[in-house]
Amino acid sequence: MRGEKHAKNNWKIVGFYHSHPDSPQIPGKFDLQITWEDYIYIIISALKGKFSNFKSFRLIENKKEFEEISINKIT
Repeated sequence: MRGEKHAKNNWKIVGFYHSHPDSPQIPGKFDLQITWEDYIYIIISALKGKFSNFKSFRLIENKKEFEEISINKIT
């Protein structure tokens, strides 16, 4: 991954984010298809082009659903 190549101080990519314009910040079927195990996924809800809220998720081991997690659980 290009981001990891350029990371400084031995940083590691732990997750990804994307937005759901004018939709709730919950993962859908497409999100489930493109996720990788062991990463955090932050979904941002943007209503009428402005930040509304976000939620964080990780893929449950069976790879069939997400679990919402608290952002402070990443440590």
